Amino acid sequence: MDSDSDKPNILLVILDTVRAKNTSLHGHYNRTTPALEQFSAQATVYRQARAPSIHSVASHASIWTGLHVPEHNITEHEGRLSPEATIWTRLKREYEYQTGLFTPNYVIANASNLFESFETVETPDFGNIENARLFDAFDPTDVKELEGVSGNLKRAITSGKPVRALANTFWRGYREFNPKWHDYQKADGAEFADRFLEWEAERDGPWAACVNVLDAHYPYIPTAEYDNWSGDRIRDLHESLAGRTLSDQYYGSNGRPWGELKALESLYDGGIRQADAVVKQLVTALRERGELDETLLVITSDHGEGFGERSFVAPDCRAVTHSWGVHEEITHVPLVVKWPEQHASRTETAPASLTNIPAAIERAIDRPASIPDPSDDPLLDGPILTMTERLRREDRPDRPEPYFGPWKAVYEPTGDDGAVRKHVVRGETDPDIATVDCISAQAAVESHSSDSRTIVTEAFDSLSPTAVADGTNEVGDDVENRLADLGYIR
Repeated sequence: MDSDSDKPNILLVILDTVRAKNTSLHGHYNRTTPALEQFSAQATVYRQARAPSIHSVASHASIWTGLHVPEHNITEHEGRLSPEATIWTRLKREYEYQTGLFTPNYVIANASNLFESFETVETPDFGNIENARLFDAFDPTDVKELEGVSGNLKRAITSGKPVRALANTFWRGYREFNPKWHDYQKADGAEFADRFLEWEAERDGPWAACVNVLDAHYPYIPTAEYDNWSGDRIRDLHESLAGRTLSDQYYGSNGRPWGELKALESLYDGGIRQADAVVKQLVTALRERGELDETLLVITSDHGEGFGERSFVAPDCRAVTHSWGVHEEITHVPLVVKWPEQHASRTETAPASLTNIPAAIERAIDRPASIPDPSDDPLLDGPILTMTERLRREDRPDRPEPYFGPWKAVYEPTGDDGAVRKHVVRGETDPDIATVDCISAQAAVESHSSDSRTIVTEAFDSLSPTAVADGTNEVGDDVENRLADLGYIR
């Protein structure tokens, strides 16, 4: 940081898909986050933080803008957000920050335009033959519903270019069921941490950056160094799932056994441990460079992950990855913040929202040496809302009723040992309603409130759409295929 400036540096680290429940910071039985725990000794731990949505584009849009999902309405992977509405553009123009984004997340860096707010953008180059179609003809990934071998062959034969379509179909099958396929599906978070650190070393003034770490995201493929809790049978099971999204394979009466999905959680834990190593890499480097005390460092996640957990509001809806619902496993995320010059630990049990991150950034700039107390902490400024509209009937008419939204939740403190009360509503006509007392990331129990529907309705009715959405991107086959490889419903 420039010695002539009192502006703090800003570093936002998003541990993509890391749910609070599986961090040892929040009491998980596997030691998945030793670096985050060590870092928390000089930072503030928000034990009841919630993501604004359950998938990357909507959550990142809220984190970028400070707007709730119904206000920005960026809900599609290809959504376009006005760069003028983001904290990163304000940091560039109003505060003269140098900005950078370092992410392997295809939703952020390729499908949407969320990267456009940054001066420097570092993303992986996946434009290779493994992801491209061979010919301009039918490809199995052109359809939203995966129809199996016979269905794809029928479509190829009856298409206008059957020979080329069959070539695409056989190529896709080889690619997806190749036992080595998972070896090159994701980029290592450590690589992007290195890219950030190289960029940071060249800055001669205040900088603001986001590092996105995808190591815990599906496919769950931690390296041997961090794969501490699985085994050959679980890794073989994971390999056998290549070619279809997890949500397609596990929902419904003909789905795979739910115990299989639960077994994959051990691989997921290894991915969290690998992401935690990136935290150590970043914190260690900033400390050695003398930059840590001059930096607002925010470490969080954009959403969690589901391994078959049931919803309180719709028990027949079981969480798979982060495709639907507002299950606590998907909305409760870690949030650890080191304010500039903070050296003592603090634990906050009031509900905190990632939507308030832009306000926290601006507060740190205005008062860089002041560590907020709970009465003056922008991250605790309500309301705390979570929403997702996915899944929609027009997209997946084959999906059972309990999986459809919209899902809306409002969180408020209970005043009882840090527990948070969650009011949740699913659907619009004759909606399902539930009240949940979230004691911790490990424990939630159904509660009772006759006011939950009113609380949710009034909170969301108070929000008004803003003019920050700008249509959708046109994306190519390589991006579409990469999203499918990462388990997203097409």
